[in-house]
Amino acid sequence: MKELNVGPARDAAPPFFNRLRFYFSLISTFFLNLATLGVKARYLCSPGFTCHGCSLSTFACPVGVLSFSSALRSLPVFALGTISFIGIISGRLVCAFVFPFGLLQELLYRLPGRKKLLPRIFNYFKYAALLVLVFILPFILGYETAVRLNVYFCKICPVGNLTAFLPAYFFSFVNSLDSWSSSLYLRFSILILFLILMVFISCVFCRSVCPLGAIYGLLSRFSFYRIFVDPASCISCGLFSNVCPVGLHVEKEAGSAECIACGECLRICPHQAIQNKWGR
Repeated sequence: MKELNVGPARDAAPPFFNRLRFYFSLISTFFLNLATLGVKARYLCSPGFTCHGCSLSTFACPVGVLSFSSALRSLPVFALGTISFIGIISGRLVCAFVFPFGLLQELLYRLPGRKKLLPRIFNYFKYAALLVLVFILPFILGYETAVRLNVYFCKICPVGNLTAFLPAYFFSFVNSLDSWSSSLYLRFSILILFLILMVFISCVFCRSVCPLGAIYGLLSRFSFYRIFVDPASCISCGLFSNVCPVGLHVEKEAGSAECIACGECLRICPHQAIQNKWGR
């Protein structure tokens, strides 16, 4: 992975969208964890990536619902409808503004360290995770076998491991470190790996393995919210080279399936060539 110089370029303009994303992420984190106040609606899917196994979670995890439905060989009509509705309305805007784990990624990435570029081939891994670990393997193996072999996405998900599994394990009076199995070491190792990578690679989880991001990315072409480039205004000034948190060639890929609609390119463009709007 190549070293990335991100400091001066990303701070060149007033960080309005940085603050906006930060505050929205804080608000969404509060509302997605209202179980702390006794509010639960697990029959509804969360718009962002949460873990329904977390005792604080208000809603069900959409990826968890899809995985377990695949293992049970049933069709999660309501979950698919909810995800499709959100994706068509907002596309991947959810990824930037309504994702507590995304807030953690951004905070860790602000820590000092030599920032790295993620090879673009890793962008396709999330589609493989969606197909293989959410749909195909759970469906083929069935619920009991998939759970026993740990071959569905929830078993390796760093979001679930951080917010649900590890807290439940470490605060349990029954389990102890002596009872750790290979599955537990795998969970813990994956979580630690991603936490370390988040310091050096921007949005590494969203870009590489997030199945929900893959779904929203596929729906983004039909989304009512769009970011696009006005070719008549674009002067190819090159100011976007380091500003995009997911490493896109903004002039060509703004609004694409990989674009999380964070608004960084909007704030830095001197000629308003990057635009956004609701509607078709």
